[in-house]
Amino acid sequence: MARDTFDRRWTLSEVEGPAVGSLRIPPHGRIRRHHGLPDPTRAEAGAGCPWGSMNGEGRTQGLNASIAMNFASRNSWLVGVTLVALHAHPLLAGTDHGQQGARQRIQVFDSRTGAVVLMDQVQKTEAEWKRQLTPEQYRVTREQGTEPPFTGTYHHHTATGIYRCVCCGIDLYSSATKFDSGTGWPSFWAPIDEHNVRYAADTSWFMRRAEVLCARCGAHLGHVFDDGPPPTRKRHCINSVALQFQKTPGHAERAAPGPQGGATP
Repeated sequence: MARDTFDRRWTLSEVEGPAVGSLRIPPHGRIRRHHGLPDPTRAEAGAGCPWGSMNGEGRTQGLNASIAMNFASRNSWLVGVTLVALHAHPLLAGTDHGQQGARQRIQVFDSRTGAVVLMDQVQKTEAEWKRQLTPEQYRVTREQGTEPPFTGTYHHHTATGIYRCVCCGIDLYSSATKFDSGTGWPSFWAPIDEHNVRYAADTSWFMRRAEVLCARCGAHLGHVFDDGPPPTRKRHCINSVALQFQKTPGHAERAAPGPQGGATP
């Protein structure tokens, strides 16, 4: 029998079949004429068929292998996309993007050394803050609450020392700038250093105020007003519950002019 060679070529038909994700795999036998594979249904031994002489099951297995190879080569770009996605996604790739870059560091005045030092910013989840703080401390510092006037621990406090952030512990105010404003909250005419606090616009309660926050952890401390004593004419109205007093000898304090008039330490 003369060898019968065929010019017809076969490949996968992009027609219906079982779906895998966004891909559809054609069922066995759904092939059409195209460039790529010899016709396995009519090829004889040595007649242009790369699998040689195969009948029945052998022919089917050879066809399945070639179809799989052809499918993989035509969709190899999906493999690359998948690998890139796995590498980019922190959960799938096992990479903590928060650990890749160094945590932001800020300049903070340290009264123990009398110098401005670098400290890591403190970032915690709400659950972590709730475990660390009392309910009232959490309400005021993390939810921008306000303690009732004339009830705070440090309202009439006159001891000499440093008032620190109850959340992260950095120095915030000194007893040297504390005065009795008559408002019912601890009041200071200046922070221990401007590095240690930051300000934000607050338009709640139909008012426009300047909110005072801890520069290291973002805790809400209170508000600052322009009705304080000299030399700054500022009144930092601070919640006692946001502070933690430390009476320790040897603290250095920023050189600042003392208050005049009705200010009392």
